[in-house]
Amino acid sequence: MLFFGHTGTTLGLLWLLNKIVFKKKQPDYRLAFLGSILPDIIDKPLGLILLRYNLGDGRAFAHTIIFPVLLFIIGFYFARRKENNLLLLNFCVAGHLVLDQMWLEPKVLFWPAYGIIFPYHRGDTFWVWFYQWLSQLKFNPQVFVPEIMGFTILLVMFIYLVKNKKTSIFIWQGKFF
Repeated sequence: MLFFGHTGTTLGLLWLLNKIVFKKKQPDYRLAFLGSILPDIIDKPLGLILLRYNLGDGRAFAHTIIFPVLLFIIGFYFARRKENNLLLLNFCVAGHLVLDQMWLEPKVLFWPAYGIIFPYHRGDTFWVWFYQWLSQLKFNPQVFVPEIMGFTILLVMFIYLVKNKKTSIFIWQGKFF
């Protein structure tokens, strides 16, 4: 899954959960946006540019189960102090791993249980990855359907914010309503 699939579906699900479950307190949608894409923000530059010859892939440290578990532990500490923002970030990062179907890559997901070296995907330079990304976006329904859905959700949210003049509230407070 790519950018719009991660961000749009995460924010859409969070909005739906907020309507059904939380009702009173609004989550910080900016933090949810960040959490939905944080593993890629960390791992793509590492695997495709900086450690290209060691990893060769955009899935490394932040795509392991250790990353959301550490965020959960830190977030749980702060939640005891009534600051739930890191728990929200944690759940969005965990959602990213689910949307990426990381259970299909257990050597990455359960790192370092299968060894301390990540699987190397030969030839996955940035440009090879970019070409594969474009071709999957064009031909693979597991990629382009979530991308279209995510883009549509983000577009509807953006139109709502602009139409109701709530853009500045969203930018400064992360509130959607």
